[in-house]
Amino acid sequence: MEKQQYRPVIRFLFLDGKTREKIKAKLDAVYGDLSPSMTTLRYWFNKFKRGRTSVFDEERPGRPPDVASDEIVEKVRVMILAD
Repeated sequence: MEKQQYRPVIRFLFLDGKTREKIKAKLDAVYGDLSPSMTTLRYWFNKFKRGRTSVFDEERPGRPPDVASDEIVEKVRVMILAD
């Protein structure tokens, strides 16, 4: 399961008044070994406690990641060969 999928669950349970320990127990019961660590849970719990509402990663400064899908590589190859 993707990390972004846990965050709304953590936020929901936080807004429902659950403690970190109860949220962790619920995540472990539902997701088992795939549930996030207590460290991750603590991080997001504290973020929500300080007023954060978004469950998405914030933009980071710096160069954006390179994108190189097979489709793009093929299009560039065709353009080069066409010249």
